[in-house]
Amino acid sequence: MSSVRFGLRRMTTMALCVVLLVCALAVAVGAGAWQWPAQLTLGGFIVTGVSGSIRADGSGTANGVLRIPGLGSPAISLTRSAAGEISGTLNISAKPAGVEFQGGFVLENAGLKGRGTVRTSPRQVVDASISINPSGQASGAGVVQLGGLIVPAKVNFSQNSCGISGSAPTRAEADTPLAAYEFNGNLDLGLSGTKITVTARGAVRRTGKLANQVTTQDVSNVPVDPSDGQGKVNVGGVNVVFDFFGS
Repeated sequence: MSSVRFGLRRMTTMALCVVLLVCALAVAVGAGAWQWPAQLTLGGFIVTGVSGSIRADGSGTANGVLRIPGLGSPAISLTRSAAGEISGTLNISAKPAGVEFQGGFVLENAGLKGRGTVRTSPRQVVDASISINPSGQASGAGVVQLGGLIVPAKVNFSQNSCGISGSAPTRAEADTPLAAYEFNGNLDLGLSGTKITVTARGAVRRTGKLANQVTTQDVSNVPVDPSDGQGKVNVGGVNVVFDFFGS
């Protein structure tokens, strides 16, 4: 009787081992069955020329080419987790409407996002956080440094267009033999071709030195040299030069 029980236990143990072995093989085969396709879609973008390898746990790496309408076809490095999540990293260098842009990006299911520099002249938009949609439309925000001023800048570009806008408060002073002038207002950013434009708007307060008379004049669209911050304002028929980046 005991020998029968022993035999039954042995058969049960062997059967359990076989079941566990079959399950393990099924998991391994299932994980290893997935292979990189020659082309895939990720975040709405098409990646072509995909070639890589897959590990036993289903994770892996691959290389391919990302197609961005109007902005080029940069190389992309792909990774796949054991859970099947795919993402990619890449560098983008493009010239939308002639304006050079360079940055590092990550492509995920949520889309294509990264940081980079818009190389406008003579001032650049730096530390720009950019999102690009599958149609090649890019938008984001960075900063432009104008002397001691840090101006937030919005950026948008595509194959045939590029735009930059932004504004920051500033003040400036100028002194002449007859009066002292004080400007309070804002500097506004724009783009003309590949060059950053800066204009000033606000109010100029004039204090006369002879009669101590005070007057105020509103001004707008005052051209400012983006290289040195110099701008000329006509106040009551007198051309007054301000250093708009000086404070």
